[in-house]
Amino acid sequence: MDKFKYIKAIIHLNILDTKKCLEKNPYSYDKNTGFEIIDYDNNNISCKYFERIVDEEIIIDPFGNEIINSSTRYLIVNFRILNITKNNYLLSVQSPPRNLGNMIDSLSSTLDSNIFISNITLDIASFYERILENKEIEDSRVEKIKFKGISINKSSSAELTVSSSSDAYEDALDYIGRKNSIINNIKIRSSYKGEKTSILISETSLINCSESLTPLIEDIFVDYISASLN
Repeated sequence: MDKFKYIKAIIHLNILDTKKCLEKNPYSYDKNTGFEIIDYDNNNISCKYFERIVDEEIIIDPFGNEIINSSTRYLIVNFRILNITKNNYLLSVQSPPRNLGNMIDSLSSTLDSNIFISNITLDIASFYERILENKEIEDSRVEKIKFKGISINKSSSAELTVSSSSDAYEDALDYIGRKNSIINNIKIRSSYKGEKTSILISETSLINCSESLTPLIEDIFVDYISASLN
């Protein structure tokens, strides 16, 4: 399974100037962070982000002396910068760490603050419709779905998780009706070129999918976001 996190970015540089800025900040032993260009074309840049993390722990030996234990580890993140329209970009982060703050800060510094980041809250129902419209993905059904914000009365709301051997989305709507609610995450089973595949989508724009599906799902996602900008 491939795992990707998508983030909106406004970058006041074209793709070539963005690449040149990243090339000026390679990782080296005298810095804690840096970038490496893997590949690029007129619409996207494939990169690696490197971060050195030093953990220090103070221990007391049997004689009461303080000793600092230091260990070093490295965070390596693969990501792509995708140009959607003139200054509108997507960051596609593969296997994202829990905290992307340092990477975003390093990007901002490298691009001389010419970047503005915003998280994407995904309308899963709408995006799922886009997946269903794609004829290459067949026999799609929702195996598991989680709703939040289901209105019970004026002062109360609920969460609901539904699993089904048929279609959890349709079963859930039959049960709760089409009340105002938000899909928190969804798990889809489908077929692609004869292969059984799986897609997990979160409203935070975190997507897990079978490796064979990754390029197609990314194309669908980019088209979906591009349409929302028009």
